[in-house]
Amino acid sequence: MITGGLGFIGSNLAKRLVDLGGQVTVVDSLVPEYGGNLYNVDGFRDRLRINISDVRDRHIQALNYRRPSPGRPNRPHVSPDSTQ
Repeated sequence: MITGGLGFIGSNLAKRLVDLGGQVTVVDSLVPEYGGNLYNVDGFRDRLRINISDVRDRHIQALNYRRPSPGRPNRPHVSPDSTQ
């Protein structure tokens, strides 16, 4: 997942990761002042998952929050498949 993935830096990173065979999701609010533009992913847009939303939105944060299950600490940076 790349936040700001439709801007200059994010779209170039997305292109590189897709070219390396990665499954890439980009999240961007498309605020004009921040440079996000769908044109930046022309040519490889069909190999991306694009989510137009603002990561600062409380409702989006609530949907993406992973609550800890009983007996397991909340460590969102750790893969759910991790046994650590």
